[in-house]
Amino acid sequence: LQDMLRKAKTLFDCKIHLQSVIPIPSQHHNVAAAVYAFNEVAVKACRQERCHYLNVFDDFLKCRDFGKFFFVKGNRVDIHPNRMGQSILARAYIAIIRNYFDPYARN
Repeated sequence: LQDMLRKAKTLFDCKIHLQSVIPIPSQHHNVAAAVYAFNEVAVKACRQERCHYLNVFDDFLKCRDFGKFFFVKGNRVDIHPNRMGQSILARAYIAIIRNYFDPYARN
């Protein structure tokens, strides 16, 4: 991941933003742990490569029963957010954009 960020910075003259992986509804604890671990690696890589990390993972965890924000296919929950899940992403991005561009909105 860090090599990919480094390469992207050298190939493109732009700021690099990396979004966290959102929590994936699963009955298996190892899936949740793997997503959390990947996001931790992503944070460290962004810090080292001076890229922007967009944390939307926490926005999903703040919601009760975040599994209802994903498409359901048959008897399993899909990993893609449905309309309600996309609204969580939209609110998170709006907050990120306001924080980034509005100096008075920064914490």
